[in-house]
Amino acid sequence: MNSSARTTSARSRAPAPVSSRLASTLALLALAACSSAPPLQVDVLPTEIPRPAASPAPPPVPVQALPVRWIVVTPERLPAGTDWVVFALSPRDYENLARTQADALRWATEMTHRLDQCTRPTP
Repeated sequence: MNSSARTTSARSRAPAPVSSRLASTLALLALAACSSAPPLQVDVLPTEIPRPAASPAPPPVPVQALPVRWIVVTPERLPAGTDWVVFALSPRDYENLARTQADALRWATEMTHRLDQCTRPTP
């Protein structure tokens, strides 16, 4: 086989020992230069930062009581011989009463939350 006909490898050749020593020496000098610098002086001054004013929460929506029509059933409206009174609601009036009670519960919960915010100690 002819020496000129040889193919070369795609691998790169290993660095020469001189350039490796030079790189190591430069890295050591760079690290030594950083360690010989004087320490940085940092002044710590206590400062008070003003706390922003708390924005008031909007007032809760008032309870909207829906109309409820009560019908009182008396003994005159019952068959003879009964002596009791019954209060009756139509399905729509019962729904209005339930919604009003739910709205009152929501309002009370919001007010409790606002009271907790006002009375909570600030950190």
